[in-house]
Amino acid sequence: YSVDVWLKERGWFLTDNIINENAKLLTQKHLKGDFSENSIILEVKHASGSKILLEVFEYPIYKNGKLSGLQGVAHDVTARKLYEENLKKLFKATEQSPVSIVITDVKGRIEYVNPYLLEITGYTLDEVIGKNPRIFNSGNKTREEYKELWDTILDGRLWKGQFRNKKKDGTYYWESASISAIKDDLNRITHFIAVKEDITDRKMILEQLMDAKNKAEEANKTKDLFLAN
Repeated sequence: YSVDVWLKERGWFLTDNIINENAKLLTQKHLKGDFSENSIILEVKHASGSKILLEVFEYPIYKNGKLSGLQGVAHDVTARKLYEENLKKLFKATEQSPVSIVITDVKGRIEYVNPYLLEITGYTLDEVIGKNPRIFNSGNKTREEYKELWDTILDGRLWKGQFRNKKKDGTYYWESASISAIKDDLNRITHFIAVKEDITDRKMILEQLMDAKNKAEEANKTKDLFLAN
């Protein structure tokens, strides 16, 4: 808006968003001299017809020792707030995910695990944060296999495979995992993320099917040998 248009609008072009009700209350408190360091978030109608979010910092204007008005600065935080909302959604999805998620730093120290991993393994959050994911290892993979894994993710590529891991109580379980690097704006690796699905039941069913197949083939061999004799 132009300055002239803006000065004629006493309502600041506010939308009917509920956040503006809280903003009005804070401004009213400021006009009474009750100031805080908190900023005010407004949703405003842009001249183009869109809606934007402004973060406003208000300060008092005094004349002859008395509060006569307010002055302030405002900046557009629409993109930042959208980014924050997307982060909240992503975090919520991660926390409620039915697969295990582990994030480590570049040295392999665990910085984050979601609740499902704790549920699967029996560990508490304090027991895994700062540790290396090898605490889940059962010794099933060889040193060469781990070297191939690290060579892949350090090269920035996605590694996929399976682990036979061990829970806190010593119980073994199988996971199908995807591990990749997280990079910053300069294309430097800052973290690694592993997304792992528990496939223990699937493995058990497959083993039972293979066992049944082997028994059937053995029975056929026995039958053929009997008939030949």
